[in-house]
Amino acid sequence: MRYRFELYDQLKQQKDHILAEARAAGRELGLLEQQAPVNLGAGRLFGEQVGAETGFSTSMRRYVKSSCGDGYNGAFVPTGGGWLRSLLGTGGRCLVPYEKDMRYLEWMGSAFPPHIAAARPWATLVSDDALQALVVPLRGARYECHGLHGQPVPLLLSTEPVASCEAMAEKAADHAGTLTGFLSLAADTVGYGYGLKNEAGAPLLAVYLGELARDMQLPYILDNRQGWPLASLDLAQLGAQAMVHSSPLAGTDFLVAQEDIIYVLQEDGHVVKHPEAETLLLAHLGAPRSFAEQHQEALDDVYELIVKEARSLSSWLVQRLRLTKSWNFF
Repeated sequence: MRYRFELYDQLKQQKDHILAEARAAGRELGLLEQQAPVNLGAGRLFGEQVGAETGFSTSMRRYVKSSCGDGYNGAFVPTGGGWLRSLLGTGGRCLVPYEKDMRYLEWMGSAFPPHIAAARPWATLVSDDALQALVVPLRGARYECHGLHGQPVPLLLSTEPVASCEAMAEKAADHAGTLTGFLSLAADTVGYGYGLKNEAGAPLLAVYLGELARDMQLPYILDNRQGWPLASLDLAQLGAQAMVHSSPLAGTDFLVAQEDIIYVLQEDGHVVKHPEAETLLLAHLGAPRSFAEQHQEALDDVYELIVKEARSLSSWLVQRLRLTKSWNFF
């Protein structure tokens, strides 16, 4: 047996035999002749309490664990971020870096400072007790207005991870009384501010944010709904407790998280069971950790073609582009 849940599944299959042996031993010791019943703790031993199952099959659970480690599990959760209330509470603030494509602000009631909420139209007040996004600008980044509508655009090529984390740590300390967690994009490219990486290839900005969350003993959640699930970003390396992805089932997201988080969501009724969507997701993902191996040549060919074509153009704008490749966004 490779994973813990397989041990408990085996115990569950042998439940009747184990209990029969326990009763036989009790009779030999004369315990069953006593007036008071003997509590064998069978419910806890065999996982018969609510929340023992995540709704995923053995195949899917093995896939997640082979990719992330035995301490992780997966589940389908409803879109809209309602499940975040179980992890981050209500009425508090969740720290987020001011970055691109902040779709996760849909899950928040509003943003602080307020002028950022006005600039991000998807951040609308839902209820008085909704979670608030504490948005922190990144050091080295520029926030300029561009386009026909003059909309604020985060320009993150020159983001400084260390200085940015220091700024977020200061802001977190200022709001420690209301802070309930951290949330960011799961990105690994320079255009999103995640270009600088450590020796393991993990983006420093996310790593430092994960360290800050750990020091404050608060959860760090990654939004990877625009990326490929379990392709390259490692939850453990980033210090995150959960990462949410798009799902083939309309109205749901695919969440990979530490087992205790999945358990809490199951207890609170946020886990959606859908075997057909799970089968489709498994077919879409392929073999665990083999995505890069299967598509390495294709990605390299596409990247080299784009670089070659870009170099052949004389436009000053094209010459200033910084071209990178990413398994997560492939």
